[in-house]
Amino acid sequence: MVRYALVLIFVSAFLAGFGYSVDISTCQTLSSPGNYYLTADILNHDGTCFTINISNVSLDCQGHLIEGDGDSNGYGIYVFPPSTLNNISLFNCTVTRFYYGVYFLGSGAIYITNKSLISHINSSYNTEGVHLEYVYYTNVTDIVTNYNKYAGVLLWGNFVSSYISNITSLYNEYGVNTLASTFKNNVFFNMTLKENEYSDISMSLASSGYCSNEFSNITGSGDRLIAYYNYSVNLENKTYSELILCNADYSNLTNITIKGSENFDNNGLFLYYTDNSVLKEIKSSNNNYGVYVYESNNNQIFDSFFNNSKNYYFGGFSNSNSWNTTLSSGPNVM
Repeated sequence: MVRYALVLIFVSAFLAGFGYSVDISTCQTLSSPGNYYLTADILNHDGTCFTINISNVSLDCQGHLIEGDGDSNGYGIYVFPPSTLNNISLFNCTVTRFYYGVYFLGSGAIYITNKSLISHINSSYNTEGVHLEYVYYTNVTDIVTNYNKYAGVLLWGNFVSSYISNITSLYNEYGVNTLASTFKNNVFFNMTLKENEYSDISMSLASSGYCSNEFSNITGSGDRLIAYYNYSVNLENKTYSELILCNADYSNLTNITIKGSENFDNNGLFLYYTDNSVLKEIKSSNNNYGVYVYESNNNQIFDSFFNNSKNYYFGGFSNSNSWNTTLSSGPNVM
């Protein structure tokens, strides 16, 4: 409740902070600080529609549609900073039929930061719904990203100290895909990520220090829970759509069922930077991965059943993990 109140207070303060306001009805570059209000739908646009390249800009689409021409080219809303940008805000937009629906692009030394806000955005039927790259201290809330060809939400480069809430991401290849080189101190809560072809949540993490994120109240495929733990945990007699252990050494899992979508072989059990844990009586079937182990050592996996597209994966330096039968292709009882 406190988080939601903070977001609402921030929105009001943000909009009150700019004296300049203008109505717009066509695609253009927003290169002056101010509050911009879209007053009409934009249909069948070729290329990029809106570009924002200066700080202190608010774009309120007022529920209007920003539509591309369906050739998988261009950006619906493109935030592209020549230098670090502060206080960028997008509200009440429906963006569709572009390659990128909404794209926040920083770079190695250029950031989008200082409590920027993306709120009440529907970015569906693009190749990527919402792409956030080199973004810090940003609130992303009330987002719908469905039926995108690749990712509903893609987090790339650095993604740090941000709040992601009230996200619905359905029928993409990936619901939320994190390919960030630095990914830490973010909070994800109240999300519905279902029926995504490969994973409802997919992660690529460069070190155990990037496990310092919080995920809560995440509903996955089959209306089952997606759970994320970055501390030692004891779990027993639970069923999940997806289960992620990240820097969760000395955990114990007993009689755990992992079951993703009824329509796709997605999700699985994921161990990142997790050592000295015991996984017993794990049932993981009809998923993308039975168990995915990355940079994790000295774990014991036994008395379990796996029957998936890929029953197991070992990546990075994963050593001395033991099984009570030999791994083989096809269904495995271990």
